[in-house]
Amino acid sequence: TLNAGNPGYNYQWSTGATTQTINVSTTGTYWVIVNQGACITPDSINLTIIPIPQVNIGPDSSVCTGQTVTLNAGNAGNTYLWSTGASTQTITATNTGTYWVLVNNGTCIGSDSMLLNVIATPVVNIGPDTIICIGVSITLDAGNPGYNYHWSDGESTQTITVDSSGKYWVQVNDSKCASADTMKVSVDNPVKASLRDSSICGNMYSLDAGVASPHYLWSNGDTSRFTTVIAPGGVYWLVTGDGRCFKTDSVNISFSNYSDYVS
Repeated sequence: TLNAGNPGYNYQWSTGATTQTINVSTTGTYWVIVNQGACITPDSINLTIIPIPQVNIGPDSSVCTGQTVTLNAGNAGNTYLWSTGASTQTITATNTGTYWVLVNNGTCIGSDSMLLNVIATPVVNIGPDTIICIGVSITLDAGNPGYNYHWSDGESTQTITVDSSGKYWVQVNDSKCASADTMKVSVDNPVKASLRDSSICGNMYSLDAGVASPHYLWSNGDTSRFTTVIAPGGVYWLVTGDGRCFKTDSVNISFSNYSDYVS
């Protein structure tokens, strides 16, 4: 607002106005002539309009834990003051909160602000790679109740039950942030003894497990591949395995002429 003062006098502005004051908003030289009868007094002013910096650091945003947002105040060459205390043109935002910046071009100051919301990324741990015995199943649990689930087998539940070898993975998300985990399952299938019921002549018999195995345990306490069966025989069982998984078989051994040896 330019004010020529001298209330009640006559005014002639360079804009053509004849009021005591005028409002101007463009660069230029403005003059006014004030007169009262025969007495005239002029004055002029050179006005420079400097544009206010236009600042846009972006709309309010949401990111997942571990993600960052780069805020750019633009207006290269100006000076900056961020809510974080930084004085650079850009900053990296990582935490929930309101971020603002003032941009100063030496005369005028522009500003902008944005709200950043950091959403917790689900932590998913379905367990380490594991080995199970054949015939046994395990339950894999993705945790994070109420989230959305997508398993490698197409299931969409929090847990699945598996009993076969393979690589199983799950992705957990809350429609914004997602996390995943993978587990390798191996099925251990140790060899089983090959025993057949037999009727033997005599009063002693060497019973063979019939397979090679790291571990043997007979019902009579023997721990080798062979065990000695003595008349009158009976049912013998054998556990074989690899130290982790085991299988059991049994056999009935009878001696057909045992009475000849004890008479």
